[in-house]
Amino acid sequence: MENMKNIVAEAATSPKGNQVWKVYVKGTQSDENVSFCISPKRAMRFAFLLKQRTGHRIDDNALAFLMAEHAKVKARTEEPEKA
Repeated sequence: MENMKNIVAEAATSPKGNQVWKVYVKGTQSDENVSFCISPKRAMRFAFLLKQRTGHRIDDNALAFLMAEHAKVKARTEEPEKA
């Protein structure tokens, strides 16, 4: 059975203490396909770029995680509707 490499994402903390999202191809030793993104939307965009570049599939859990994080950020930044 072939060893499948997947594109995964996880939450990380930058040296400055900010929350970032790490997107990479699991199972590779190369730093070429790793990115630390400042927003979940950018992390999703990088995951799809990696998919196009490498041909590997995006892990379903990683995509669901990034979509949920994006929804949280969007809900925090939207202003409540004024009556």
